Formats: sequence, structure tokens, C-alpha cells
Amino acid sequence: MKLMFFKNDLPIAALMLAASAVHSAPPKALAPELLDWQVYSEQPVGEVCRGYYLAPELDLPEAHLPIEQARLFAAAQQLNYSAQGGLLMQGEVNLRKGSLYLTSDQASLNAARDYAKLKGNISVRQQGLLLRGAEGDYQLEKEELQMSEAHYVVHEQRLRGSAWTLEQGADGIVTLRDSSMTSCSPGDNAWRLVAGKLKLNRDTGFGDATNVRMEILKVPVFYWPWLRFPIDDRRHTGLLSPSISWSKTSGLDYQQPFYWNIAPNVDATFYPRQIDKRGFMLGGELRYLTERSSGEIYYARLNEDKEFADLDRWNFAAKHQGRLTSQLNYQINYSQVSDDLYLKDLNTNTFTTSDTELLQQLSFNYAIDGWRTRLNFQGYQKLNTANNSPETPYQLFDFRSGRKAGFQDYYRLPQLEVRKTTRWNNVLQSSLLVDLTQFSKLFDKELGGYKVTGLTQKPGTNNDYYFTSWGAPDTLRLHLEPSLNAEWRWPWAYIRPAAKVKFNQYRINPYWAASVTAIERNNVELDPSALVPVFSLDTGLFLERDTGLFGKKLVQTLEPRAFFAYVPFVEQYDIPNFFDGGFVEDDYGQLFRAERTTGQDRVGDVKKLTLGVTQRLISQNTGRELGSLGVAKAIYLEDRRIDNSYLHPDHTNRADNKPREDQAYKNVRTTSNLAVQASLTLTKDLKLSSSLMWDDYFHKTENSNTYLTYTGIENSQFNLGHSYTSNYNLGFKGPRPDKNGLDAWSYLQHAEEQVYASMIYALNEHWRVFAKQGHDLKRSEKLDSITGLEYNSCCWQIQLVYRDWVDNPDTSPGYQGAASDNAFEARERDYGVFLNVVFKGLGGVGQPIPQLLSEEVQGYTDRP
Repeated sequence: MKLMFFKNDLPIAALMLAASAVHSAPPKALAPELLDWQVYSEQPVGEVCRGYYLAPELDLPEAHLPIEQARLFAAAQQLNYSAQGGLLMQGEVNLRKGSLYLTSDQASLNAARDYAKLKGNISVRQQGLLLRGAEGDYQLEKEELQMSEAHYVVHEQRLRGSAWTLEQGADGIVTLRDSSMTSCSPGDNAWRLVAGKLKLNRDTGFGDATNVRMEILKVPVFYWPWLRFPIDDRRHTGLLSPSISWSKTSGLDYQQPFYWNIAPNVDATFYPRQIDKRGFMLGGELRYLTERSSGEIYYARLNEDKEFADLDRWNFAAKHQGRLTSQLNYQINYSQVSDDLYLKDLNTNTFTTSDTELLQQLSFNYAIDGWRTRLNFQGYQKLNTANNSPETPYQLFDFRSGRKAGFQDYYRLPQLEVRKTTRWNNVLQSSLLVDLTQFSKLFDKELGGYKVTGLTQKPGTNNDYYFTSWGAPDTLRLHLEPSLNAEWRWPWAYIRPAAKVKFNQYRINPYWAASVTAIERNNVELDPSALVPVFSLDTGLFLERDTGLFGKKLVQTLEPRAFFAYVPFVEQYDIPNFFDGGFVEDDYGQLFRAERTTGQDRVGDVKKLTLGVTQRLISQNTGRELGSLGVAKAIYLEDRRIDNSYLHPDHTNRADNKPREDQAYKNVRTTSNLAVQASLTLTKDLKLSSSLMWDDYFHKTENSNTYLTYTGIENSQFNLGHSYTSNYNLGFKGPRPDKNGLDAWSYLQHAEEQVYASMIYALNEHWRVFAKQGHDLKRSEKLDSITGLEYNSCCWQIQLVYRDWVDNPDTSPGYQGAASDNAFEARERDYGVFLNVVFKGLGGVGQPIPQLLSEEVQGYTDRP
């Protein structure tokens, strides 16, 4: 049986467990200082090793010369010459030749000075390698060495070991017999490998061992007939650490990766995976690097998933980036899965950054003389994770599969974007954006749900029509946006005026249903446009004074701010608002932003004056902010008229044609919610942050977020968080709605409130515990629970985690009403136990727990 390994990722669980071979125990350990071991005078924070290996500086005057050309420098306390020309050296013997540095108690050199017989405390030093022995022979010209009772240290890999005999050939390969190897510090025998024969090849970066047993606390636990492992950071073909986990829905899940180092610039990894309740899955990843490009390709497939109606499931992903010229580069990002639930059930694609959107993009970028041009072909595979039906509607590279006619589900085929920014002086700056985009739906055009089934006649006309239901049209859009802004800044104030014009021109190509007549088609506006100016003025003062609190010298600042925005009303009912447009909700930052829309489809009208003030307390000694409080509120000078409506301006049902008392509260209210943003450094290690949107008319919190973090214990962090969204706006009308309407508001039906607590607590430099608990207060239900324990030492690490989580919150049943026995039906849950064991310098077995904890527990970082 042969097993090969890559880097620091070596399998243990996959290895056969057999009876230990019988061979001699390695020689007695040397004193740590003889192995270049240095103990920290003060152990660094976060360091689990009590010391480190450090080779001394060597005086090698001809280290740059080949060994055969270099002179031999010899020194000792006593020198005796023989009649034949030999030389006997005794006491602190020191031999230097080229890059060779050798010391011993006694050395006998022949007349040719190319052979030395060594005795007592032999040390041979090479770059990153130390060899020690009791007796030995050294062929100086051939660099061949033989020693008994040998010890070695590979400094960079923190590996040490010993052997009864050691040989180093002219090729530099070190061979040890009846040897040991470990990454534990001297005096620590938590684990070691004991081998009948061990070879260290520094040219290839491999170590090879035969007849190997692994000992943990001197107890044999595993056996290998043959074992290969790395002794440097070069890549090597072989098995990687397996991944093992167990969960309720999949059962035992075992994945054993294999790495293939094809060439210095090409490698591949294969991922055979056995999932107990689903079947066998195989994945593969190819990576490549050239002078002008790099990329990776990934594919995984599971045939006949037993938990998914025996359907095939797959995942394809590719990333590539290259440079055509010094100014022109390009990127490819493409991901696709077989079904909506693949990522939830089987996610193995490291390219994925979202559970619901998979990027599919080809882009070219060109930059010269401050001009930046991008040609972009882009879309997403949208996944409906609420779909629990075992269906596989998607086919590889079929962009039409599963496309839904909804907001932002379009491909850009293509998008041409040109940008230019010019700074005229220290005050004035201008910019220009030109964006020409073809939006394509890419669906089966025979599907009726995407077609325009009828048009609405414009009031007061005979044959003019407009859209009130758009279907899913292909559309070409030209967007132009020149802008000009300036900034005057002084130590005590700033003024920032800005102006820009946003112009959109559309060419709409609908999919007509047969019921739409030719007259209707010919008399509808298919080339709408809008030209909207945007003006803003941002001003602020910086006032400060010296003050004190609890005996501390502080600087207290007062920073009043005024922001004025003016975006006039421009009719846009005949412009679709689902390519890349949307309206944003107010928060503290949005109150100081001129536009209330994102994307380019619509430009929301607004005339507002935002007044805000921020106060800070800053330590005079450290310059650190100890606390801040910001309050802001917008005063609306006009009602907002632009919304998602597609009704004609003269339509009686259009919102802005109704009396103000019948229009939406958010569009006709005269002031915004009160926005509050605060932070408080209670101590140097305890910080509180909070944000709040408060409706001071209804005296109701719209939303709030509060976080408390404590980092006062070394390698530890404690977090508490609370988030609340009221959703109290139940269709309120008019600028001052009837407050009794809040009586219909229900916390259980409308609000969302969650708390979470997490911690990473270091019991000492070796032991840590970590935990996370998320809780839905409305449902009185646990969301995500993690409890774990870690032991980490200089040479090994073990992590054990139990996790219990909501399987898919998007599919959870909603509120059932007070009459129901349970106001909320139980959510589907999953749970699992994860174990990770790492023998540093050798590898490990288990689940990649550090990745899980870094995503779920705030402040977690893996310790080396």
C-alpha cells in the first residue's frame, strides 16, 4: 500500500491500522539547546509554542563557491601532524569549506584533506538543516557523510528526529535508519513517527519512510508500510486531508481529496466523496497559471441522489483572468448548478459567494489616459431555495433554464461602460459615465407568462397606449451621467456642492401576445427617455474643546451638519423599473444622500434638508475615540411622487392624483424618521455600537441594531447582538395618519426580532472554547447553535464542535394565527457533530472546522 501526501495536509483516517513493526527505539534525546531550540523570554500573545528553532549565524568566507573550489579552513585547540601528512585535531574542532560548517570534539583528516574521521558531538550545518551525531565519516569533496546516534532538525518545517545511523550521499539525500520524526518541541512527545528507514530529499522536498508507526504519547496507534511527506512548502502529488462529517439529512459524509502536481504552473485536485444517504459523488478542480493568465475549473457530479428522487445533481464553475496588453485585460466567472437546492445540500464549490445567485460573466477592461472602458456580458443563475420539490430543471450552459420574469433577472448582453474622472485643481472635479446595456431575458419565448397580454389606453386619447404590465421585454438602454463636484475644506469646516445630470434612453422590444392588436402595438411608446438633474450641498463644522471626565483629559467635538438635496420631479411612468433599479429604505447614511433610488432605471424626486449633529469624546493621551453620538433628521420640502407605478399621469388611480390624505404616508410625510447612530468605548476592551430609526410621529421604532463586543481577555472575544425590525407601516395614508391604526399591528405577524451571543474564550494558551447562540424572539425559537472545544499545542490541534441549525429559514412556515395550537409551525432543522484533528507538519483528519467557525462566530481566527 502506498500513500502520498501534499504540504501539511496528510490523511490519517484513510491509513491502515496494523500491528507495529518491531525495530529499535530511537537514540536518547539531546538537550534542547543542542537542537537550536530557543525559549521565549516572554511568550508572544497567541503563540502556543514555548520556543522556536533558530540557526546561528555562520562565518563561511567562501560559501558562494562550489565545494571543490573552496579552501578548507580548519581550527581546533590542538593540532597534530602525522608522518604521512595527516592531521589530528582535538578540542572544539571547526571545519569550514564552501557552504560546509562542521564541528566535533575530534577529527582526523587525511593528507589530501578530502576525508575526515569524526568523534564526539558532531554537528553538520547546511541551509535550514542541522545534523548531529556521536561518530562519523565525512568525504569532504563528495559531501558524503555517515554518522551514528544521529539527530536532525529541519528548521523551517519545525521537524526534528533521531536515528541510530545517518547517511548523506553526494546527491544530498539524508538516509536514517531506526529513526523518528516529530514537529513537537524538544521534551514534548505528544506524537512522533518511528520508521525503520527514513529518507529526506531536500532537492525534491520529499521525505520517504518505510515500516512506519505513529505513536501518540508513546502509544502506537497507526501503521504505514510506506509514507511520503513534505519537508518544505513545495507542492507535491498525493492525498490531502480527508473531510469527515455527520448530519441528520446526509448521514456520514466522507471526502478524500487527491492532489496532482501536473507541472509548476498546472495542478489538479480530485474529490471522491461518499455520502451515506445520497450516494457517491466525484468532483475535480484544475488550476493553471501562465505569464499572461490564470484560472481554475471545477466540476462535481452526484448520480441518482437517493434523497432527491434519484435525480442527477451537478455543479460547474470556472474562473479565468488574463491580460491581452498592458491596458487590456479580461475576466471570466461562470457558475451553474443542477437545481435550486444544490448549494444547500451539497455545496462543494469554493467559487460560490451566495446561496441564491451564481455569477455568470465575461468582461473586458481597457484603461488609458484616465479613461476606463468595460465591455461586460453578465447574468446570474437565480436559485429559489424555498423550492423543496426534487426537480432538476437546469441544463448545463442552457441560460433559458429556470429563468423567472422578475426584478433584476436579466442578462446584460452586453454592457459597454465608459468612465472618465478629471481633477481640475484642488477644489474642482468632473466625471463622465456612459453606459450602453442590452438587457435580455433568455427564456423560452413560447411561454405565455412572459408576454404582454394587453395595453392601456392613455386618458384623453383615441389610439395612444402605454404599458401597465410589461411582461419581460428585451431592452437596450443608454445611460449618460456627467457630474461636477467641488470641495472646500478647512480645519474647522467643509463645503461640498455637487451636480450631475442622469439621462436614460430606452429601446424596448416586448414579447407580444396574440391578443395585442397591431394598432395597439404601433401606438405605444417603445423609446421612452428621461433627463433628471441631481443637485446636493453638504456642509459641516468641526468644533472642539478640552474637557475632562472621571479624571481623564478629553477632547469634546461638536459636528453640526446640513445636507440639502434637490431632484426635481420628471415623469417616468413609461420607463420600466426592473432591470437594475430599486428604491432604498432610509437609514442614517441615506439621509445624507441625494438619490433615493439605486441603479439607473428610475431617479426618485426629492427636495429635502437634512440636519444632523455628531458629538465625540476623544482621549487627549491616545487620540482614541471613546464615544460618539450622531442624530439626524430630514425635512421634506415637497412630497415624493416617483414610485414603482406605471400609471399615466392623468389616471385617477395614480397615487399623486389622489388627495394627500389618501397617498402613502412615506411619500407625503413632512419629516423623516429620527436616525440615531452611537458608539461607546466603555473600557479599552468593551465597545457598544447601536443604530436606530425612530418614528417620532407614531413613537415607534422602525428598526434597530445593537452590538456589544468585549476583547479584554487574551485570544478571546465575547459578542452580544440584537436586531429589531417593526414593519409597523400597515398602509398608513396621509402626512399625519390616524395613530389608532397601530392597533392592527401585531408583533407576531409583522415584526422581526433576533438576538445572538457568541464567544471565543481562551482558558489558557492551549485551550479555547467557542459558542454561538442565535434566537428568534418572535418565534421563541433557536436559530443557530454552535458549541465547541479546541486544544492547540506546538505540534497538534484538536477541535470538536456540535452544531444545531435551521435547515432552510426561507421555507419555514409563517404565522398560523392565535387560533392555532402553535402560532408557528416547527421549522425543519439539521444537526451534526464535527471533529478535526491536525498533527502539525504531518496533517490531519476531520471536518474543516476553522472555515465553519470563521463564518459563524464573530472574531474567530484559526491559531497556527
